[in-house]
Amino acid sequence: MQHFKDQDGVVFAYDDDVSLDVINALRPGLVQMTDEEVIAHMKQQEPPITAKGLKEIVTAFRWEVETGGINLDGGMRVATGEDDQKKNSQALSDAKLAGFESINFSTLGVWYTLTIAQLEAVVVAVARYRQKCRDAERAHHEAIDALLAQHQDDPEALQAALDGYDESQGWPSVDLSQAEA
Repeated sequence: MQHFKDQDGVVFAYDDDVSLDVINALRPGLVQMTDEEVIAHMKQQEPPITAKGLKEIVTAFRWEVETGGINLDGGMRVATGEDDQKKNSQALSDAKLAGFESINFSTLGVWYTLTIAQLEAVVVAVARYRQKCRDAERAHHEAIDALLAQHQDDPEALQAALDGYDESQGWPSVDLSQAEA
């Protein structure tokens, strides 16, 4: 995309395949913008982030982290979505009721033979991980609420704080292979 501006600073964008001759014929006097000018212009066009919008970003980020899977001892990678958690818990319950010593267990397309104790450890690890994700989401929401309270009388400071907020921090590690049980 090519970006140009007129003498009043009004920006015009044209596809890359449109020649300069055509652009000059359509709007004489346009000046091509530098990459820095285009970036600055695009930032001005983005709506400002709100506390509600930032919380929605955090919640979406939590879902991605929570359902992305975890790594356990022995190189086992386990799915952590809600349906996976239910399936694993049901498999554990069924295995205990049936009196099995071990079961065949599949996660993320890989088969394992697990003892009931091993399966229980998987179910517990997934439950703890998912709870840590929700704990992190809540902490982020509370931090955003604190920013609102802290800057309630200064909209510019609030906007700067919301713009600078890093929602990628504070999430649990997906590598639980060295974590406590």
